[in-house]
Amino acid sequence: MNRRLKALSLFFILLLLSACLGIFFHINNMLATVKGNALAPTRAVLVSALISDITGDYWENELVRQAKFVANLPIEERLDFYTTILTYRDIETSKAMVFVDLVTPDVTPLLNNLISLRQSNKYLAFDPQEQKRIQEWIDELNVITHQRQNAR
Repeated sequence: MNRRLKALSLFFILLLLSACLGIFFHINNMLATVKGNALAPTRAVLVSALISDITGDYWENELVRQAKFVANLPIEERLDFYTTILTYRDIETSKAMVFVDLVTPDVTPLLNNLISLRQSNKYLAFDPQEQKRIQEWIDELNVITHQRQNAR
């Protein structure tokens, strides 16, 4: 019985280790195009979002915290941060409202970045769900841009 318990314990430890490695490689794959100082904040948000998938916690707080840091980075790094998050995470309801508030200062460059991404060969490397998210955010940012222009 003792031998069977040790074998079962070892099995679960190896299973947990392989799951952790899988998550690590999954996150690193998502971060492949993020450059410079945007890398750490983007990783923090994605890890928080993945943990929230398990625990049900809110990851918006981490998004807001990291967006405050990213706001001081060059535009290219801010675009990497926003594009990576909106591509790999479903951002709906209250999360979408928070996200829109965060990206509003960069709405036109972000929209142009997403349109360029959609027209590039990189877009084909995304799975259909990721492509759908990119297109949905292009549509959403177009509306926001038009609303801002009409308000002037």
